[in-house]
Parts: sequence; C-alpha cells; structure tokens
Amino acid sequence: MTLTHLQNMKSRFCLFVFVALFGLKGLAQEQNQLVLTNTTVQAKGNNSIVELEFKNAFNQSIQSIRVMIILFNENGKAVGNKSLWLGGSQFKELDFEPKKSAIFLTRVQTSGKAVKANVFIVRVILKDGSKPNLSRSFKKRTE
Repeated sequence: MTLTHLQNMKSRFCLFVFVALFGLKGLAQEQNQLVLTNTTVQAKGNNSIVELEFKNAFNQSIQSIRVMIILFNENGKAVGNKSLWLGGSQFKELDFEPKKSAIFLTRVQTSGKAVKANVFIVRVILKDGSKPNLSRSFKKRTE
C-alpha cells in the first residue's frame, strides 16, 4: 500500500467515526420521547411509596407502560423490587396524552429503609398498538 492510499483510508475512517458518533447522537436525541422526569421514595415501615413522573413526548397517547423498580438503602444494597404495568391488562388504558406529564404511585414491599429507586422501562405500548424501540425512545433525566 502506498502512503496516499493509507491517508485516504485514514480520512474515510475518521469521517465514518465522526458521522457515527455525532450523527447517531443527534438521531437518538430526536427519538427520546418518554422522559422519566422525577422519582421519589417515601419509606413507611416494610413498604415504600414510589412516585414516578413521566413526560410523554410521543405524537400519540400511551396505552400502557411496563416498569421494573429496584429500591436501595443508604449503603447501596437492594432492599426491594417490583415489576408492574402502568395501565394495560390489570388496569384500564392509561390514555397518557402527548406532550403531557403524569404521576404514578406504587407501593413496594421492602426488607429495609429504601432511599433510592432505579427504574427500568421494559415496554411501552402506544394507542395504535405499536411498541417503540426503548433504546431510542426512553430517557431518564439526571440531576
């Protein structure tokens, strides 16, 4: 290989990396359409009340959201967990309208005092029945 050929390959590789990093980052930012804006935990004996606040930035209503919540104590040890549907089969449809925020409360049984919650979105079902790609559609706001 000649020096010119290697320089051309290097230029192409740098262009590819630039497009991959910045192009996909922009695409992912446009796709963040369900935002967890706030999570609070209130310990009450062997239970904790977890408040989840979401903002729906999809262009249609959300029918249901499947979440998994893991609670931790002040030492970082897991003291409770729960997986549940917000809306859907156990409850009536959410009809969580576009461009709106909603607060959901749930009780989680714990083995100690919970001070922090990690929330994972497992599935989102939109009003038309579609299930968006969560890796591109969910964003947890960090403080």
